[in-house]
Amino acid sequence: MKKKQLVLLLALIALGVVFYLQGAVAGVIVFVMFLLGLGVVQTGKLVASRRGVEELKTLCPKYGYETMIEKSRSRMPEGDSFSFVVLGDTRKRMKVATKVFAGAKEENPVVIFHTGDIVRGGTPPEYYESLTPLIDQVDPVPVLSVPGNHERGAWRDYAAFKALHGGDEFCFELGDCLFVGINNSTQKGVTDAGMAYLEKALSNSTATHKFVFYHIPPLFFEATFVNDRPRRGYKNNEQESHALFVKHGVTEVYMAHIHGYATHVKDGVRYTLTAGGGAKLSPRIDESGRFHHYLVRHVKGGEVGRELIKLDGSEFVRLEG
Repeated sequence: MKKKQLVLLLALIALGVVFYLQGAVAGVIVFVMFLLGLGVVQTGKLVASRRGVEELKTLCPKYGYETMIEKSRSRMPEGDSFSFVVLGDTRKRMKVATKVFAGAKEENPVVIFHTGDIVRGGTPPEYYESLTPLIDQVDPVPVLSVPGNHERGAWRDYAAFKALHGGDEFCFELGDCLFVGINNSTQKGVTDAGMAYLEKALSNSTATHKFVFYHIPPLFFEATFVNDRPRRGYKNNEQESHALFVKHGVTEVYMAHIHGYATHVKDGVRYTLTAGGGAKLSPRIDESGRFHHYLVRHVKGGEVGRELIKLDGSEFVRLEG
């Protein structure tokens, strides 16, 4: 049971006790006070979600997509060989996230991709606490993030994320690789607009290797590594997006949301969950995939090498994955 659900359950139990012991009038008074309290809390969240957004916009020239893409291009070596790193779900667990990012930097990648859930509540101050220090830590390696559900903010408009990054989707090429990131963490999952963005990006590229990044996994992929219900994967445009990836020969799709590691190939498209960047690991995932980690992809000509780097205590262990 989630914390919010537990709090609501306890409140309802307490309300029932008041009704039973003190009568209906006292119960109604307590109920009204409870609603007023919720209103005050929600109003506070709405205000906090807006405070500092304009200040974040002033940092976009340093941390935004355009800057990070240009930095990644400037780091491209001569020839056709380079590496990139993928990780996700750092949240506000900075002790582990700092270790994971330190390991990622040691790989000397051209770029690091973050698959979302960077903060906890989507407020502007959290980005100073949970993201910009990690980006500064790995400088000059650029970091590109897609938003997770925890970046929504109280207004559910991703205002802070968009202010810092300059948007919530990206598309660019490095060497013979295409990288496309979208926001699929809205209540509609992969929206029709998201589908259109993917279609345009994938169809306009002749790259040999195509990589897609978004936060929430599709239901069919979640079913390969999670046995409980209800499932949390996206359903809207689930089959349509997969058909699009098959059509355009997408090499790999990277996601997060459920904290741990899993990978599965369907119709030639590999789906990989990389959500071990720092957040508390999920008991929903089998223990074999329940560890903090990052991924390294080595691109050389027509091949993509795959490494899974597992954080085991204070040491990193290199595995295939």
